[in-house]
Amino acid sequence: MSTDQTMTILIVDDNAQYRDAFTRALLLEDYDVRAAADLDEALRSIQAQPPDLVVTDLQMRTEREGLDLIEILKAFDPLLPVIMISGVGSFEEGAQATKLGAAHVIHKSRIEDEMAGFFETIRTAHAASLKSREQLATVTQAREQEQGADRDACITAVKALLADPDVDPYVKDEAYDFVTTLGNPELMRESENNMQAATTSYRYGELSSAALARLQGELPDYDDLAEETRRALTTAEYLYGTQGESGAPDFSRSSAFSYSLAVECEVRARLKGRITRLANDPVNRRLFEACLDVKTRRVDIAFQQSLMQSVRGRGIHFTIASVNYLLSGLMSRKGKFKADGIKDVGLVLLCFAREYSFSRWGQQIKVSNPLRLKGLRSQEEVIALAGLLIALQYARNPYVHPDTGKRENLASLRQIALECLKTLGQVRT
Repeated sequence: MSTDQTMTILIVDDNAQYRDAFTRALLLEDYDVRAAADLDEALRSIQAQPPDLVVTDLQMRTEREGLDLIEILKAFDPLLPVIMISGVGSFEEGAQATKLGAAHVIHKSRIEDEMAGFFETIRTAHAASLKSREQLATVTQAREQEQGADRDACITAVKALLADPDVDPYVKDEAYDFVTTLGNPELMRESENNMQAATTSYRYGELSSAALARLQGELPDYDDLAEETRRALTTAEYLYGTQGESGAPDFSRSSAFSYSLAVECEVRARLKGRITRLANDPVNRRLFEACLDVKTRRVDIAFQQSLMQSVRGRGIHFTIASVNYLLSGLMSRKGKFKADGIKDVGLVLLCFAREYSFSRWGQQIKVSNPLRLKGLRSQEEVIALAGLLIALQYARNPYVHPDTGKRENLASLRQIALECLKTLGQVRT
C-alpha cells in the first residue's frame, strides 16, 4: 500500500462540478486522485488499479447507488476505507452507510466547514486500513507457515489478535477461523470428556434415547449418515438436551462444536476428495485463471459480480477477499490444498459446484460444475447448501455471535446444522 503522501483516492460522483472540486482539493493535499461518475466506472477503475480509499456520493443514477457501491466494495475488500458524502441523504441512509462499512459520512452542505475534518478522516481511515492489513498478513502467514518454531510464533501472534478489542472485525473473524481449525482436536477431547462425564448421570439413558428419537424424527435419512457424523451428532444432541436443566453443567461450547463437527464429517464423506481433484485438474486451473484479473491477480470484477448476483437477497454473507484466498490456495497448493473450514467448502460449492457463466472482456466463461457434485436437484439447492455451510461457521464464531451459550442461539446453530445434513443427505458420492 502507498504512504500517506502518495495515497490514491477514488472520487465517485455523478456531478462533474463536485467531482472536480473534490479532485482539486485532494490534489492540493498531494494525494493521487482518480475519478468516476457512477458505480460501473468505479468498479472498472478499481479492477484496473485498487485505490487506497474511496469517496462516494450517495445518489447518482439511483437513489442508493452509493450504498450499493459501499456494499460491493466491502465484499470485494473489507479493509478498503470508504467515505460517503451525501447531498440529500437522510439520517437513516447515513446510518445504513455506516452499517455497511463506511468509515465516515459527511453532508455536502457542511463540506466546507468540515474540510479539515474530512482530510483528518482520510488520514485516520487510511492508517487504520494499513494496520488491519498488517494484522491480516499475520493470519495469512500463520496459515502458510510449515510446522516448527516459526509457526508456533505465528499462532501466538494470531491468538493475540483475538484478544485485542481494537482489531477490525473482519481480521478477527479470519483469525478465529484459523484458530478454530487448530483447536478442533482440543474441542473434540472436551466434547468426548463431557459426554463421558454425562454418562454417569442417572438420567443418561432417558436423555440419550430422547436425543436419538429427536434426530431420527427430524432427519429422515439419519441412518444413512456416515458413522462419524452420527456419533458427533448424537453427542451434540444429548449435550443440547441437558442445557437449561437445573444444576446441569454448561455444555453449550461442546454442543456447538459437535454439531459443526457432524457437518464437517458428512461433508468429507460426501465429497470424498473432490476438492483436491478439483485443484489438481489442469483444465480447472485455466478456469481459476479466468476468474482472476490478469494484472492484479485478484478476483475479476465480472466473476465477482456474478457471485454477488447469485446470492443477492438470500442472506448469504461472504467476502470476495475470502474467494480470492480460496482461488490462490487452489492454484498454488494443488494436491496440498485443504479447505480451512466449512465456510471454505461453502465457497467452493458456490463457485465450482453449479452451472453458470459470466462475461469477461467480451468472452463468455462457462462454469459447468467442475467439482462434479451429484445428487442435488437444482442450482438453487447448491447455492442454498453453500449458504448453510457459510452460515454454520458464522453461527459458531463468538466474534459474530458472542452469546452462543444462550439456548436460543444454540438452537439456531442446531437448526442450521440439521438443514445442512438434510441437504447433504441428497449428495451422491
